[in-house]
This record gives sequence, C-alpha cells and structure tokens, in this order.
Amino acid sequence: MDAGPSHVTGETTLGHADMVHAVLALPFFKQRWLYLACAALLVAVNVAMSGSGGSTLESFAPFLGFTGLFAAFLFAGPHLFARRTVVAMVDPSVRYDLSERAISVATKGTCVTWSWDEVGSFREEASVFLLWLRRGGVHVIPKRAFSPAGSDWLHDKLGRDVARHDKGIKRRARWVLLWLALVILFLAVWQILSMRG
Repeated sequence: MDAGPSHVTGETTLGHADMVHAVLALPFFKQRWLYLACAALLVAVNVAMSGSGGSTLESFAPFLGFTGLFAAFLFAGPHLFARRTVVAMVDPSVRYDLSERAISVATKGTCVTWSWDEVGSFREEASVFLLWLRRGGVHVIPKRAFSPAGSDWLHDKLGRDVARHDKGIKRRARWVLLWLALVILFLAVWQILSMRG
C-alpha cells in the first residue's frame, strides 16, 4: 500500500478571493450577523418607544445612518481589506514546502517556517485551507497551489494532527438570527406605517 508523499511543494499567486477568507476569519467580522441583529433590535425598541410617547424617529435618524454605514463596513470591509493586502504585496507569488515536520511559506525576500505543533487549528473551505497559529494570525493556503495528490496529503495531515477550528456561530444559529432580525424589521415598519395611518 502506497503511503503517499512525505514532502509536498506547491506554488501559486495569492489573490483577492484567497485573502477574503482570512479576513472573514477574524473575530470582528465573524460576528457581523450578531451586530446586525442587535442593531435591528435597537431600531425595533426605538420604534415601539416612539409610538408610546418616547423618542421620535427624527431623533433616531443619526443612529440609523451610523448603523447603516457600520453594516456596510461589516459586509464590504473584508473585500476592501483583502484587495488592499494583495495590492500591498511586492510580489503575491507564494511557494509552499510541506513536510511531516514543518511548513515553510516563501515569498519574494522572506521565508517563514513553523512546525505542525505551532498550528493551533484549521478550517478547510472550498478553495483554501485556513491555519490558525498558536502565536496568533491566520494563514491562507490555496488548494490550487498543489496537485490533487498534494492537496489530499495536506487534508489528511491536517485532519490527523491538527484540531478543526470551531466556526463560531453555526449556520443554523445564523439563520435564526437573520429571521429574528427580519421579523423585528417587519414589526418596526408595521409600527411606523400604523402611526402615520
């Protein structure tokens, strides 16, 4: 039985789509649906209060404007940061050298090597592997950098020796938050329309 390669190399050019995965893995952007749900709840509470003699909608306009800009930043920000990161690179070409003992990532003028023990967790996505180092930071390894056998080797190595990264809010919880936000938004709009009528 063939044990497969014990040493894998690969080379690719990092692009915007690769870097977006790393930016979205940052805690601030991972929780963006929660921020959006909280903002919708605040809007609903204010609308309910304005109907019972509380603050007026006009006084709440600055909050709505800021919340809209903040939501735009939460959803457009990762793409802007990823694009700026790629543009700032002298040369986005990256060479990966993976062995049973260590990972080496080389770019023009730099080479970083760390052992597998330094990788705290990983997550596999459709086109990339995301590695979280124990000392901090998220590293992106695009699957296209390797042959199919090399990508399979990395998948097996990570699955065998590294813990999977918890995605934070699970997909089902994200849908619940989205529906909750939509229900609250519907109630707020209904309250506004019933006050005018």
